[in-house]
Amino acid sequence: MPAYSPASTVTGPAYGTGFRITATCMAGVLALYAVSVALRFPLPRFTFGVQVLLLGACAMLALSLYWFYRATTTIDAEGIRQTGMIDKKVVWSEVRSAKLIGIPYLTWLFPPRMVVRTGTAFATFNGGTREVLAEFARIALAFQMGLVLALTRRRPEPRGARGSHRSRTARRCRRCRHGCRAGGWA
Repeated sequence: MPAYSPASTVTGPAYGTGFRITATCMAGVLALYAVSVALRFPLPRFTFGVQVLLLGACAMLALSLYWFYRATTTIDAEGIRQTGMIDKKVVWSEVRSAKLIGIPYLTWLFPPRMVVRTGTAFATFNGGTREVLAEFARIALAFQMGLVLALTRRRPEPRGARGSHRSRTARRCRRCRHGCRAGGWA
């Protein structure tokens, strides 16, 4: 079965500079707000559960910011990988379709993302450099144009699919074409 294969391995940060600067500014504002709340309210008098919740929120903020700077996206002959707080990996043999989606007029902040559909799930990959985004565009075009034909073919219908849940290829009623049993099958 033929699969997509890039011309060369492309690796880059998962998030762009504009996004990372915005995330850093927002994290700084939230940290300043947390300090002002700590100075205004007597935190030691709060219950243990509230203290743990506030400490957990600060830890998640710091961890998220760390992975915004550390995450990388790699496209190679095996597939697409993105490191981060949760690593993602999709091999080419599992890919059924790929699309590049973006937010109009905000690409400086939120660059387009690659949405890859496998047999059972979707995976979203971020690209922070022009090289990674260019490879994303080539992947999306290859799947959109059908150049990877074996991966996008429709699978045969399983034997038990013609029950109460009719498929699109099920035979229809001759008279009303809705699949009822009144007029006989076409």
